[in-house]
Amino acid sequence: MKGNAARSLSRPSWSKVLFAVGVFFAVVAAAAAQDPTPTSRGRPQGTDGRTDGGGRANATDDDPGDERPGERRKPARLSLENGTADGRYVDFLYDAETCTVTDYRVYNTSFFESIHLDGAPCDTGPPGAERGAFEFASSVARLRIHDAPNGLLRFEAGPNSSIRFVFDPNADANATDGGIAIDAGNLSARLFLTEEDPGALIEPSGGNANATGVEGNFLVHPASGTSAERRAVLAAIEGGKVGAEIDVLLEEGAARPESLVFDDVGVKVRQKAKETFEFEVAANLTEGRAFVTNLDPALVDSGRIRIDYFDVDVSGRTRSVLIREADSLEDALDATPAEGPEHWAFADADGLHAVVAVPAFSVHMFAVVGLPLQVVPLILYGIVLAGLFFAAGGVGVYLERRAGRAK
Repeated sequence: MKGNAARSLSRPSWSKVLFAVGVFFAVVAAAAAQDPTPTSRGRPQGTDGRTDGGGRANATDDDPGDERPGERRKPARLSLENGTADGRYVDFLYDAETCTVTDYRVYNTSFFESIHLDGAPCDTGPPGAERGAFEFASSVARLRIHDAPNGLLRFEAGPNSSIRFVFDPNADANATDGGIAIDAGNLSARLFLTEEDPGALIEPSGGNANATGVEGNFLVHPASGTSAERRAVLAAIEGGKVGAEIDVLLEEGAARPESLVFDDVGVKVRQKAKETFEFEVAANLTEGRAFVTNLDPALVDSGRIRIDYFDVDVSGRTRSVLIREADSLEDALDATPAEGPEHWAFADADGLHAVVAVPAFSVHMFAVVGLPLQVVPLILYGIVLAGLFFAAGGVGVYLERRAGRAK
């Protein structure tokens, strides 16, 4: 009798083994399910339709200055020749002797008849390493025009010097609390200051406005007339809540990052792996900022991403920090120390977008990681296997108990 009891104790209970294996697969499936951060229900689709915004006839995807709002954004490309600047998104004429830009267009829609800088003549900075930027600088004022992704125009006028903006006659310019709102065609733009000096930018009068002794931006954002999410991003940019917007676009088979910095922050972008991109941000700001990243949909096959967050010390070493999903996009765009690092992701025709709230500085890094399509099948396989092993274990328990009653 004792021998049989000893043998029964040493003999493995297969029902318990099957139950244990079932628990293991259930835990694996649960862990995998916690990992993904889906941006949408399925892969975002691009738009093929082109709108007739008064652009050139027979435009193709590669014709400079002929891109349209609502299409997937492309890398900047700005060419300068004989006083003509022609880009994918902006085009204008410039005269270095008089320090004047004329017929300034974004998406082939005219916003400014002319922009004149004090302190002529001007030096021009042709596109170099940053192919989508044009520099126009006099002795007392500076203008920097970006082709993509925003058609951003940054201006700076020294003390007692001015930059005079003359609006296109067909544009509707009106004063707002944050500067000047300009509507032209189907597009909306903002002319606003980066310094808190509301009296410095003169209200539009007689079709023009002067910016004296200040710094500011003119911005036609692709959010104009598109999704509610993109409009929320635009509002946050205008409200000074966004430190930078970073595009990672696909050009000739390679990922190419482009950054628009709206504040005194440094941004470095690295591609760590095929679908992993690291963004290092550094600043000495007293308040947090949100950072908006836009990934070409072709860069992430599954349309699913995960956000990781790190602190970076003076030696460059990183320490992983917990980052949670924000309550909403607006919550992620409002970085506060009380809530800590947060993220929000969404998708549209432009691609995958991740907003990361950096609540305080100095140096931090976040990574946007594309998740493979196999993640979802693995979760399902784990659930199915767990169910099978649990069922087999249940049958084993039933048979063992039945055998015990028979004895």
